[in-house]
Amino acid sequence: MQDPLLDVRNLTVCFLTTSGPVAALNDVCLGLGKQEILGLVGETGCGKTLTALSILRLLPFSARIADGEIIFDKRNLLVIPENEMREIRGKRISMIFQDPTSSLDPVFRIGDVMREILQSRQETNVREATKQSIEMLTEVNLPNPERILGLYPHELSGGMKQRVMIAIALLSRPELLIADEPTTALDVTIQAQILELIRNLVKELGTSVLLVTHNFGIVAENCERVAVMYAGAVVEHGKSRNVLEKPAHPYTKGLLSAVPKLFQKKEMLEVIPGVIPSLIDPPPGCKFHPRCKYAADKCKREIPSPTEVDDGHYVSCFRIGQGRP
Repeated sequence: MQDPLLDVRNLTVCFLTTSGPVAALNDVCLGLGKQEILGLVGETGCGKTLTALSILRLLPFSARIADGEIIFDKRNLLVIPENEMREIRGKRISMIFQDPTSSLDPVFRIGDVMREILQSRQETNVREATKQSIEMLTEVNLPNPERILGLYPHELSGGMKQRVMIAIALLSRPELLIADEPTTALDVTIQAQILELIRNLVKELGTSVLLVTHNFGIVAENCERVAVMYAGAVVEHGKSRNVLEKPAHPYTKGLLSAVPKLFQKKEMLEVIPGVIPSLIDPPPGCKFHPRCKYAADKCKREIPSPTEVDDGHYVSCFRIGQGRP
């Protein structure tokens, strides 16, 4: 990708444990263009949220970035001072967390939170901050925004809380929005509305979006490109259409096969055998080989490098070049 807004290069993150360092992310590489929506998918525990938190440098206390670069607008976020990172965090890069209920402080009204954020980031009075808050709540299609400013989080429905979280994240018109499972706790109708809202904001505000999800349907409808993660590494990435129609990694094929088909009758759903390996004692070679029916001796000894199978479609699998699995 030429001149990406975000370029994650060989990111490795370790946790310090009593058993020694545990590599939770291994050589993660991602690129996100301007005004693009990139999907990041995989099973629970594969490292999607940790990757997102690493971009903002909001890692848990025991986590350390051992290697790699995170280039945002041609600057490495991993080497800039914390005071400069605070200027970027929230202003230029914002994040929508998975659970809006736990993200909104129950003792503050919505208007108090939004006004405080605006006044901390720009020189403005209460009246102007209130006006901007109302405008942003209107942009996320919340009815009667003046009334919502005076409400506490518990007085809002789940869908309204998520819209408020999006409004808060977009207050400073960020260039990059990280959405971590933004529709998990919502019913399908509200989910569709939230995703449409995010797509419209990309068009209207020119925001790029890193959309963390486990739902390939969401990826198909909303993302130009997708990256598939497994056990802390990206195993396949490319244009969504290419990856979804012609998956090349056995893990991606397994995930797609496990999705129920509406007009296909089966007595049993397909599953990927086994579980994600322990990162404290990971298997040698390709981490997917204990669950892969195509695994060969080489897979058990060596880690595969990304191989281009199509225009911009990369896969980390030794069987590529020998015929797709």
